[in-house]
Amino acid sequence: MFKRMTTSLSKPPLAVFFMKDSWGRALLYLFFLPLLLIIPILGKSAINPGMSIERYDTLIQSIQKNFTVQNTTIIDGVLSYEGSAKAKFDHFSLYIGNQEMERSTIALIFEETELVLYMNKIEFERVNYEEINLMNHDFSDNSLANSRKLASSIKIFYDEQDIFLTTDVMLTYLFGLYDYTFYVLLMAIMMMLFVPNVQIPFRYRLKLSIYLSTIYIFIVFVLLLFGQKQLEFLSVFALYFYHIWAYRSMKTIQKGAIL
Repeated sequence: MFKRMTTSLSKPPLAVFFMKDSWGRALLYLFFLPLLLIIPILGKSAINPGMSIERYDTLIQSIQKNFTVQNTTIIDGVLSYEGSAKAKFDHFSLYIGNQEMERSTIALIFEETELVLYMNKIEFERVNYEEINLMNHDFSDNSLANSRKLASSIKIFYDEQDIFLTTDVMLTYLFGLYDYTFYVLLMAIMMMLFVPNVQIPFRYRLKLSIYLSTIYIFIVFVLLLFGQKQLEFLSVFALYFYHIWAYRSMKTIQKGAIL
């Protein structure tokens, strides 16, 4: 597996020799490769446990823009409200007031005396406002200072929950596997349509794309490592280039070697 990874990264034209791998081996590679994407998360968590700076900043922005509720306050640890609000940051949602929770979401709900964590509508943990330094708060004030104060209290609760790291790891792997599989299928179809002169069965194109798409996972891995996920579009360009490189090189290989 390691040989196939290094060859696919350094010499993509030679990945054609992996097309006759069994489906079991090819699928094992497909499911294994996205595991690389969880390494940056585990590494950052080991160095700086708890909510990342990027997520904390996103939380502050979301509170300031979307979590303002008039005539809604916490006074001496007791919440009173007249309206409702909802705000999202990453794959989390904040709720206040009477409203229906979305299914398949991680929700933090402000109840009368406690902040409560729900996952897929199942309660996991709750904490009273005193424990997170939120004895008094005015939700109608969307100033930066007030938003930071609320975000800081939420972060205290967040940092105490080990389940968030587990959730991040699982979601990163699943989203990575989904994107990887999508691009494998997309590139196999594109090469069939745009490079028709290379006469190989679609099943071989599919296996070839599994290996050639290694560059996509590798670049996303590096971007996650350095906190530059906004540059992910570069991985798509590299993915396309690797496929064109490999397919154009096939004309120098005898047909018998491919099939």
